[in-house]
Amino acid sequence: MLKPLIIGWRLLIILIIALVSALLSLTVFYLVPLKIWHKMIRIWSNLLIKASGVKLEVSGQSNYDYLVKNHMLVANHMSWLDILILVSIHVTSFVAKAEIAKWPVINQIAKAGSTIFINRENKRDILHANQLISHELSAGKCVGLFPEGKINNGKELFLFKSPLLEAAIQAKSKIIPIILIYYRADGSFAEETLYYGRNLLQTALNTLAGKNLTAHAFILPTIDAQDFSSRHELALYLHQQMNAVYEQKIKAA
Repeated sequence: MLKPLIIGWRLLIILIIALVSALLSLTVFYLVPLKIWHKMIRIWSNLLIKASGVKLEVSGQSNYDYLVKNHMLVANHMSWLDILILVSIHVTSFVAKAEIAKWPVINQIAKAGSTIFINRENKRDILHANQLISHELSAGKCVGLFPEGKINNGKELFLFKSPLLEAAIQAKSKIIPIILIYYRADGSFAEETLYYGRNLLQTALNTLAGKNLTAHAFILPTIDAQDFSSRHELALYLHQQMNAVYEQKIKAA
């Protein structure tokens, strides 16, 4: 009896936040400086995470290299909350699969952050996306990428797809790897947050029904895309570095 009440209450708060945010995005966006708008998006994302019953913790680089201009945030992808978490750290233009544009609430965050939606099966889409990403990075903006190209199963990181990393090399960008893991109150891995093998409604309800869940973002050392001769070499190195940390954290959970 308690779980439906918790889910209902959290859904109500999320809908209120989403409604207010949507109204603001249609009005305030055109009236305030971009810097203030970005701060509002971060606050919006943090509120939605808290409303979902999830506590956010960020650890890793203490020198805040991830705030430099012309950089790409690269993260593993396992939950519908991943985009909110990255945006709460830094407002980011995302590269995301086309279907996310249809997700309620999340699509508003994505569109507010100038998300680049692509069909990964379409080579023309990928080429066009690379041009857009390179332009964003060269303009000093931040672009977020889930290089696995799909939701992972929580056990390990899938091999990274290299095509969209080409833009980071072309734009001479800094890359900030981020590992995202969800924990229960006892420190065990929160499998209920996984989107893998479930639909959006199932994983959202599982997360909303959770108790004392924590999302932890581990920020790894900055990588210079210019140090790599090809996107394949960069993708392999990123995967090795991130998967080693991910497996260590998962085994400890």
